Amino acid sequence: MLRLTLIGLLLILVIHALPAQIQYTRHFSRALEKCQATFVAPVEGWYKIKMLRDQFGPKYDLALQSEDREFEMHFSLDPEYRANVPHITCLTTASTLAINMDRFDIKVNVFTDEQCRAFFNADWAAYADFIPKPSLTDKQFGRLVTIFREGKGMIQEVFFFNWHDDEKDRRMYSVAFLPDNI
Repeated sequence: MLRLTLIGLLLILVIHALPAQIQYTRHFSRALEKCQATFVAPVEGWYKIKMLRDQFGPKYDLALQSEDREFEMHFSLDPEYRANVPHITCLTTASTLAINMDRFDIKVNVFTDEQCRAFFNADWAAYADFIPKPSLTDKQFGRLVTIFREGKGMIQEVFFFNWHDDEKDRRMYSVAFLPDNI
């Protein structure tokens, strides 16, 4: 009986010692710091870090996947971005990710200046919905979110998913620049 009690206590201690959030990579943490940005990791949906296979396409600083929700999130942070043409970079990235067929459009939505400041502390932000190339993912749909702030860089989030639900809309706001007064 004492042995079972000790094993039970040990199990409880181990469970409470485990982190409640996804522990992302040191590289991603450093890139967030350089961009002066914050990341809200998903705590529901059983997300885990996805190992990226060697593939043709954009390089990501972090990739998360949820088999439960059939949803992938890929993050690319560029603190050195100084081109000051985020709209061209956004369209170029979306064109690179999207399937190249006339019947599939890339739909781009640009946030207003007020929305950019309120949602992302950014100077410019937009998202693009598209059908991804089969060579990049086995998911049916894609969304690219691009945010830019002068002097802090550019952040791009790419989502791949099979279902049009609220997940893609909630996860759009996972990354934002820190306000200046912090």
